[in-house]
Amino acid sequence: MRVLGAAIAAGRVAVDDAAVERCGAALPAALEGCDWVTPGQPLPPAECRGLTRGRVAAGGVCRSSLECSEALHCEGGTPSEPGRCVAPLAEGMPCRAPSDNLASLLFARDLEQAHPSCVGSCSLVSHRCEKAVTSSLALAPTRAALPGESCRTDFDCERGGCTSAGVCGAKCAVTMLDAARLSALPKLALPRRAAAR
Repeated sequence: MRVLGAAIAAGRVAVDDAAVERCGAALPAALEGCDWVTPGQPLPPAECRGLTRGRVAAGGVCRSSLECSEALHCEGGTPSEPGRCVAPLAEGMPCRAPSDNLASLLFARDLEQAHPSCVGSCSLVSHRCEKAVTSSLALAPTRAALPGESCRTDFDCERGGCTSAGVCGAKCAVTMLDAARLSALPKLALPRRAAAR
């Protein structure tokens, strides 16, 4: 949160209060039940995207592409060094996958779409901007599969996991037999630390 606080304090980012309210209203429903459980950290619902607006114009100093005005990206920025907000790079220009702490904190999964680093796409193979995606390793916005859509691994799913049927869905159902087995287990007892004298 320190990264977001610094960006707000410096005037590089404005918080969209209406978007924050929509996100707050959507979270309880998104985390209800257990079909939201994933192998990693749960992803926020779609209503929690776009919570901030970049306020830095072209040429301005930035630490995140989310600080840049729309369609600009933070070129040359690293977690320890600031960059500059610039327009998408032309075909053939060197590029790299963005390392963006603020975008990670806010789960900005559409960063390359909202703040593209290249006019086409940035290839992780050649590390150059390409006219069109020519490699499966090229940076391109992806959408996680929703419940009922096909998947190969748990990581393909926005919520839940990849079931044995090959579709995303809930994977945390507990039967009465499971509950009985769990209740029969001995309680975990941790040793107490001796008080300092």
